[in-house]
Parts: sequence; structure tokens; C-alpha cells
Amino acid sequence: MINYILDTHHAYTKAEITRLTALTAKVCAAHGERHPELLRVSALFQQLCADLQPHMLKEEMILFPYIMQLEAAARRGGPALHPPFGTVNNPVRMMMYEHDAAGLLLRQLRAAAGDYAVPPDACLSYRTLYEALAALEQDLHQHIHLENNLLFPRASVLESAR
Repeated sequence: MINYILDTHHAYTKAEITRLTALTAKVCAAHGERHPELLRVSALFQQLCADLQPHMLKEEMILFPYIMQLEAAARRGGPALHPPFGTVNNPVRMMMYEHDAAGLLLRQLRAAAGDYAVPPDACLSYRTLYEALAALEQDLHQHIHLENNLLFPRASVLESAR
């Protein structure tokens, strides 16, 4: 599951952050004067990116390797190394808190963008931006669901069984 999350959701999110950062700047420059809500959309998107990038890095560098080690130990029937963070529940709790914060930002972003309804004078870039933001939101919800409801509970069970 970790490889799926990394290859599917983390890769997609990172690529979209790069692409949408440039697209948001372009759309704001072209339409921001007539559509001041775009400035709020841009600020919220930047905050979301600022939150997601270190979050994914912590998962990739600390939490996921430990969970993979728990899985390997369970397969071989041996002990797992003791993590520097005490228990897997400590970083899981922090990741879930950060997931909640991302969810709030996504709701605020959707509200600022008027539910991603494009105005009649929107150009192709504007339409593309709103479609991509809606798709990113959907992907992040799936991503968070996999972690919160499947991966993290499994990690907790694996750790408690050792």
C-alpha cells in the first residue's frame, strides 16, 4: 500500500504542485484584477502546498520506512527495530492532524473558488486551473482515506503485535 500511495498519490501531488503553482500565477496575472477571488485562491493554494510538501517528506523519510520495517518483521516473524519516536502512534497522530489541516484548506479553497465554477469570461487556463484544483482535491481525499483508514490502523496493529 505504501508503494501505491507513493507512486500514485505522492507523485501526482508533487507534479500538480509544480504545474499548478505556475498556472495559478498565470491566471492571477491575467484575471486577478477582474476576479479578486483568485488572489484568495492563490494564497490558499500556496498554503496547501507549504503544508503538503514537508508532510509528504516526513511520511517518505520517517513514517513509511518504519511501517515497511514493521511489515518485514511481521513477515519474517521477528522483532522490529525500536523507533526513535517511541511508538508509531506518535507520528500517525501528527500526520492525521496535518490531514485535518489539509482538509480545512481544501474546503476553504473550494469556497474561495466558488465551488470551482468558472466565470463566463474565463479563458482556457482559468478553466484548466479550476478543473485541476478540483481533481487535486479529489485525489487528496482518496490519499488521506488510504492512510487514515487503512495504512495507519494496520501499522498500529503490527506494532502492538510485536
